[in-house]
Amino acid sequence: MGGTLNLTLFEGYGDIIKAGIPRFIYLFFGNIVWFVPLGFYLSFVKKASVLKALLFGFLLSLFIETSQYILGTGISEIDDLILNTFGSLAGWWIGSCILGIKRKYKKI
Repeated sequence: MGGTLNLTLFEGYGDIIKAGIPRFIYLFFGNIVWFVPLGFYLSFVKKASVLKALLFGFLLSLFIETSQYILGTGISEIDDLILNTFGSLAGWWIGSCILGIKRKYKKI
């Protein structure tokens, strides 16, 4: 195993902010945004529950972070796992809101 493992929550984010806000936005919000489509798909297309969206987001992120560690292609971080899972939840919520609006206007 050639990767790096970081299990300290949000370690180094202070240094990243000092290095520049664009880098922070990319790293912090990028981890969220990349998983929004998964949650949206699960909610809007598959009509999955929030629990399933959280589970799928968590498991996919865990697979990615584990692969990075095993293959030595990046830093496996616990905060990436949390932010990715949150992104899946955010996508699910967006899809659910759109479905709710769609149902409301179908009744009219």
